[in-house]
Amino acid sequence: MLRKNAQRLAYRLCAQTEEEILDQIERYTTVSFDVFDTVVKREVAEPKDVFALIEARLRDKSNISVEHFYELRVEAERIARKANRRREVTLEDIYKQVPVSNEQRLELMRLECQTEIEISMPNIPIKHVYDACTRQRKKILFISDMYLPSEVIWKILRKNGYDTGRLYVSCEAGRTKRDGGLFTYIQKEEDLTVDGWLHIGDAIPGDYLSPKRLGIKTILIDRNLRYK
Repeated sequence: MLRKNAQRLAYRLCAQTEEEILDQIERYTTVSFDVFDTVVKREVAEPKDVFALIEARLRDKSNISVEHFYELRVEAERIARKANRRREVTLEDIYKQVPVSNEQRLELMRLECQTEIEISMPNIPIKHVYDACTRQRKKILFISDMYLPSEVIWKILRKNGYDTGRLYVSCEAGRTKRDGGLFTYIQKEEDLTVDGWLHIGDAIPGDYLSPKRLGIKTILIDRNLRYK
């Protein structure tokens, strides 16, 4: 409870609105965006609710039957993360911990990726910021601490109107935003100076504090706001 209250206070004190962000972007040559809960939202209350949707869809599939999929998927990710503490896990790492056949495993991974694409929708205020960045010819980056492969995340981005920029995903880069390694890696890959770089995201540790420690200008948005 204490942690949630501290998080709410941080959002209240630090999170910025669309108008406040638009006032600042002109100063920067590079603008990077977090993906989930920043440029796109999911049509679920919590990320884990995706697994409940998959479980419901499995009831209509005659070629695959997995009892208690929701619990299995949550536990599989916990085990995979415990076994791979030094790097972000991949979707394959997670599904190796689900006790099904290889054929079923591939079908479940495909269904999860398909579901993630289908339930994604643009976060309208941040889409406006992105559109302004494209008009101003900024270098645009998308940066995600995520287990989904980049080709799936690109499908999500393009479905929701984000078709310009470069994408970096922690599970493929072998580094994360939270510990700062992914930002340092991108800085070298893109030959960036921190003075001209603005990062926008919703996660206090990974999108706000971590890049700020590296000298990157950061803007926090409130992940709990639901925009219509």
